[in-house]
Amino acid sequence: MPSIIQQNLPAINDFRIVLSEKVYAKLASCIRLCGLSMGTDNNEYGTILYGYFAPDNIIYFEEPSSFDDYVPKSGSFKASEKMEEELILNLVNSSKYSCVAHIHTHPFINNEGNRFLSQEDIDYYKTAFNFKNEINGRKIYGFGGLLTIDEGNNPEADDISFVYYDSNTDQLYQIPSISVIINGNELPLEQVKSEYRYNENSKAEFNRTKFDTNRGRER
Repeated sequence: MPSIIQQNLPAINDFRIVLSEKVYAKLASCIRLCGLSMGTDNNEYGTILYGYFAPDNIIYFEEPSSFDDYVPKSGSFKASEKMEEELILNLVNSSKYSCVAHIHTHPFINNEGNRFLSQEDIDYYKTAFNFKNEINGRKIYGFGGLLTIDEGNNPEADDISFVYYDSNTDQLYQIPSISVIINGNELPLEQVKSEYRYNENSKAEFNRTKFDTNRGRER
């Protein structure tokens, strides 16, 4: 049983997340590596995204981390020291970025429970990736993201989700509306109905957001 089905959390519907083409390509690479590792190392891959609030209630993630020197591991994604140093420098020295996201993959292992956040993920977003204090007079918003694949590593079954933890309410929220920029055009990612079966008699329904736009990447 998953720790939490983030797609069924209370939703922040006033905003939508938009991923730049550069960010989308980076996340597609993470999913590809996850698929290649599945069944052998079952490693998790990821990055840190940098963004800001744009007009029309957009949370725009413009850049992924410029570093990829973390060590892929099974069961966890931990940013490298250089990635963490870059995070601090971007937040302290730049007034551009007010939104950051820690996003990683979950490989398919035994069942579709990989679609959901682990307790370790939730604890991390509530503690280490929770920016409670202002930095240089600016409020920083930290988001968590998850990329997942299915048993057959089929691109059309890849999905993506984002959450936001509000320390004031001690509540985790989902942000269901996600778009990507492809060739200068904003493309909303499709949501499809799905279900997770705990056992033969119990199931949970949820709406997952498909990552693939049929232009993402080749396996």
